[in-house]
Amino acid sequence: MATYTVRPGDTLGKIAKKFYGDARRFTLIVSANSIVNPDKLTVGKDLLIPDVPAVVGGEPAPAETPAPPVTGALAAPSPTAKLNEQRLAQVHTILAIRGRCMIELCAYAGIARSIS
Repeated sequence: MATYTVRPGDTLGKIAKKFYGDARRFTLIVSANSIVNPDKLTVGKDLLIPDVPAVVGGEPAPAETPAPPVTGALAAPSPTAKLNEQRLAQVHTILAIRGRCMIELCAYAGIARSIS
């Protein structure tokens, strides 16, 4: 795990792009730091930057780990994903953000997204 000190003009997307090569991975940083409002960063604050998993889906990750498949508005969501989003829409915003972060962390680690 690395640390990063927030600088003026930083966003979580920019920080994620720097460490993971993909701005959409910002939720990993949000989850690791229990950030309540991802839109408000404090300059000078040290953030924990979680490592990319060493094993993805039971196989060693390549030297440069590709991002998981695109989800959300850019991909056709599965019926389970639609149901999950409907359920998350009914809970407090912070809980929904943390839930989505956990789902994304599990997907990144190769853990199935749908649980019956």
